Amino acid sequence: MEFKIPVTKEGLTKAILMVLNFKLNLTSHEIDVLSIMINHKIDIIDTSTRELLRKIMDKNKFDINNYIKQLKGKKIILVEDKLLYLNPAITKLVDNDEFNFKFITE
Repeated sequence: MEFKIPVTKEGLTKAILMVLNFKLNLTSHEIDVLSIMINHKIDIIDTSTRELLRKIMDKNKFDINNYIKQLKGKKIILVEDKLLYLNPAITKLVDNDEFNFKFITE
């Protein structure tokens, strides 16, 4: 069975994350932050990228820092030597334009 979901180019990343959210367990705000990061090719989270997220989302620094902390806890954002970066597996997931799901009952 094929079920087509029409989306705009700008909404594609968010749509993919929403479909995959049964495994990612993200809140709607976390999906928004993550889709903005992916759409703007933000791989490294530093002061300038946090500022960009604040401007785009019209949020204060505390909100953005809380979203980043939550995404770190869910292994969406990884930390290595005090460097925060987006999990490459997430980027690979949303790089596709088409997905096929196969549901297997246990």
